Amino acid sequence: MERLAANLIVCLALALPAQARPAGAPADTQPDAANIFLLCSVTEGGVSTNCRFYAPVADPIERLRAGTELGYLDAHPFPIPGARPGANVKVLVRLKVSAVAAGEGFAVAAPEGAFPIPVNSEIKDPVWIDSPRAAWTTDLLEGLAARNHQDGEATARCMVAQSGALSDCWIERETPTGIGFGEAALIVLQRARMKPLSASGVPVAGRSYVQRFIYRSGDLDSATMAMRPGSPQGMAMGMLPR
Repeated sequence: MERLAANLIVCLALALPAQARPAGAPADTQPDAANIFLLCSVTEGGVSTNCRFYAPVADPIERLRAGTELGYLDAHPFPIPGARPGANVKVLVRLKVSAVAAGEGFAVAAPEGAFPIPVNSEIKDPVWIDSPRAAWTTDLLEGLAARNHQDGEATARCMVAQSGALSDCWIERETPTGIGFGEAALIVLQRARMKPLSASGVPVAGRSYVQRFIYRSGDLDSATMAMRPGSPQGMAMGMLPR
């Protein structure tokens, strides 16, 4: 289990290039963007500060890229809705990262619509184009609880971008920690996308959304996952043992 956790942290600590993204990611969520898993602190104003990677980056080129990404986020803090000031939370951000020229560093920018202006209200009745449930097919996620013989849960809160994609996701609650349940939730949510209006006709862009994941270590068919009503919404995650 320790080896699995270490491998998971190494896998998630680095920015994931677009070509490494699982098939089926929404076409309008900036295919040239990188998904970056970080630990960030929360300011009194509810935005990010002091973001850093889970583990040191050893490769010189990756270290240069990582430093450029962190420098950009220092200069462009993003909202972490609902987080307690002073807390340190797991987050996923999406950035456009490109090499300036061979050996001359990287250029970093925010994808269009990735950091919407907060509306300060929560979406409770989304209409999905690509639901979190439909994203439960990635190899990284199947069997996570079963392999560790551990039940658990994770609650994530996200902002909804103009495209309907979930951005600036962070882990509000995770039990137990150290298994990878929070990171798995972030991976699922970065592939989800809502329609522009909720079921009640409210525009979703700039609003927050909360999703609760329940992980079971039993031999359950992942096709039997069921959404549970209420807020935050729950998703029972059945995982096939390896």
